[in-house]
Amino acid sequence: MSTTSTSIGRTCPFVGPRPFQIGEPLFGRDREVPKLLDLVIAERIVLLFSPSGAGKTSLIQAGLIPALREEGFHDLPVIRVGLPPSAKAKPAAEVRPNRYVQSVLASLTVQPPEGTDERAVPLTDPGDSLEPALRRCAEALTSQGDGRRPRLVLIFDQFEEILTTDPTDRAAKGVFFDQLGAALKNPALQGRRI
Repeated sequence: MSTTSTSIGRTCPFVGPRPFQIGEPLFGRDREVPKLLDLVIAERIVLLFSPSGAGKTSLIQAGLIPALREEGFHDLPVIRVGLPPSAKAKPAAEVRPNRYVQSVLASLTVQPPEGTDERAVPLTDPGDSLEPALRRCAEALTSQGDGRRPRLVLIFDQFEEILTTDPTDRAAKGVFFDQLGAALKNPALQGRRI
């Protein structure tokens, strides 16, 4: 008795323990994506909170970011505040680099398409503070478009890392929040934050 198997050309909609990426189909979030999009359009700052593993990153990457792009928003690379310190950070010798600011700057890098020999392109300089770095990112987007100020969206993922990473480092966290506040007040950076 011979057995033959037939392969059905379907892809499993569940990717397992990793987040969905931009461009991957997102199943079961048909109501959440438009609601979140409406919030981002209506409010300058949106906080998306749920337990770890609930799918916030997947919702943002596979659902919200494509929807924002369809609405004409420009998203920078997703920002993390808890990345390991970069060896590239070389600010003035008398200034100790702020790990949270450096993490944001390291996040603001355009990654090349997979399978190419291209290198990642940083959008900022390691010695920057947040406001000038984000302003330069907005200016770069303006020069690539039609000259109008882009509708910019800053997306912070795993933002709770600012609280959980080195809980005793209050001074560095204060500097980070001061710089983030200054950046959010800058009219050139008027956009949406998640």
